[in-house]
Amino acid sequence: MCFSRTASVGFVTVMGREMCTSQDFVNWVCGDELDPIYVMCAFMRAREHLRSLASGSTHKTIYFPTVEEVLHSSPAVPHAEGVR
Repeated sequence: MCFSRTASVGFVTVMGREMCTSQDFVNWVCGDELDPIYVMCAFMRAREHLRSLASGSTHKTIYFPTVEEVLHSSPAVPHAEGVR
């Protein structure tokens, strides 16, 4: 997973493999308990809300604890597959 957290806050994608990016992104690898497609859709749906949580005067930035809150509220895989 890759989530844009600086300037263009709120864009998200599922990458085909583990990758490194710049500090402008929050990246993580979903384990067996977290469906990456569900998380991507949840982040897309919450884009405006997430942007409202960004702070900063020059570049709006969303910090990792905020992203973590969204991830912790995601359902386990069996529940997420039913929502897709």
